Amino acid sequence: MPGSGYETLIDQASGRVIFARTMTQEQLIAGARQRYSVCIGELQRRYGKELESSIRHIAGEWAQEIVDDVFMTLPRRLEMYVENGKFDRWLFGIAFNLIRTRLRSERRRREEPWRNWDEDPAQEATGAFKVIERDTMERAAASLPESERETWLLAFRGYDAGEIGELLGISANAAAVRIHRARKRLHQILDVE
Repeated sequence: MPGSGYETLIDQASGRVIFARTMTQEQLIAGARQRYSVCIGELQRRYGKELESSIRHIAGEWAQEIVDDVFMTLPRRLEMYVENGKFDRWLFGIAFNLIRTRLRSERRRREEPWRNWDEDPAQEATGAFKVIERDTMERAAASLPESERETWLLAFRGYDAGEIGELLGISANAAAVRIHRARKRLHQILDVE
């Protein structure tokens, strides 16, 4: 998001150009609730590095992915946010929950070696794409409908359908359907067999 070249918005009332870097936190949150990527990107620019450094000791090598996941799911999560002057702490809470989900998933995978994890729709859906670089995948995923894009990117990062459902507030079956649809679209876009 940051550095994408879209750093301005047009004020609908006045027609004036507004630069994201000059917006207040409240304006950015309101824009992020409307799913304006420029506002989400600016919030990530302002809070992402600090958030990453504060979770690095817990998340380790996943820290950057967790931060990306926080901001990718931010518009949906902002529906429950109440302004109280502690936005950075609220973001940390989201990151901490994502870390717990990821650790729980990893622990379950270690404890259940007999289970064929490839049977999970999320893992099955992303299998053919594992050889594609992350940047290429994210650019291709940008063309997906938003609900499929966020579900797919979480699956690509290793979350299973149940965890994705929990993170996005949907059922595991709904997550699996979105992953399947995204997979079909990406097969066409990337010409992957």
